[in-house]
Amino acid sequence: MSFGNPNLKPTHANNYDLLFEQYLKPLGVLQAGFFYKQLSDPIYESVSKVITPQVIQQNPLLAPYPNGTVSQPINGSGAHLYGFEIAYQQPLTFLPGLLSGFGLSANYGYTKSSTVGVPLRTDHPALQRQAPNTFNFSPTYDKGRLSARLGLSYNGPYIWSYVYQNLQADSTSPTGVSPSPCLWESKGLVETLICTSIPKWTRKPASACMAVYNLLLPG
Repeated sequence: MSFGNPNLKPTHANNYDLLFEQYLKPLGVLQAGFFYKQLSDPIYESVSKVITPQVIQQNPLLAPYPNGTVSQPINGSGAHLYGFEIAYQQPLTFLPGLLSGFGLSANYGYTKSSTVGVPLRTDHPALQRQAPNTFNFSPTYDKGRLSARLGLSYNGPYIWSYVYQNLQADSTSPTGVSPSPCLWESKGLVETLICTSIPKWTRKPASACMAVYNLLLPG
């Protein structure tokens, strides 16, 4: 069972970024950067707790579900995350012949996070919904009347929700909701786009395209 939390506070963040850019000839860019983010009152989604007599006293609507579990979003004390990101984008026009139509756009990011004050926990797990590793890889081809794109996007395994607790909510509550420290999720995505211009005998410039989106890769 889950319900909302009208007492939630908004999350605030201090962000610090350092970015280096090198523009390439005749066209393109290489980027690298570092970042640090400091969060206060982060909102943790789906924090579970046992429905004890004290919880029922606070919310009588839970009386029919004693010893069950209920989840709701709750504020933590704070969190911080840091990491780096790199990106490269360039049409490969220096290649010979038909190969000169190829291009590449790619980026990679690494993030390390830690939390403070997750309800009913004394450890410092990683921040929810924050994947340590992410990347995008997109080869392209533009030559004559043909234009094609392939996009691969990936988010590494990350914590979807916290289900482990090592503190008691109250004197009637057992310690721990689940022996598993967290629920994990990862996702990959593939997209394709192919276009070709229609011959000049048409009245107005036009092109025909075929696109396939949201092809999920197994996590």
